[in-house]
Amino acid sequence: MCCSSELSNLPNLVAIDIPKDIVCKDVIAFLETGETQNKWEYQEACISDYHKRR
Repeated sequence: MCCSSELSNLPNLVAIDIPKDIVCKDVIAFLETGETQNKWEYQEACISDYHKRR
């Protein structure tokens, strides 16, 4: 989805950076689908005001 990611020093923790030209709701829908299918869990730690409006 053209997002960059960064691995943490904590096991199985990944941070995803969503660029401004990507619709945040699409990324969230993807993450929710994976969570529903028990592929992963996710949490929203920090979403910019720009992405909240899109």
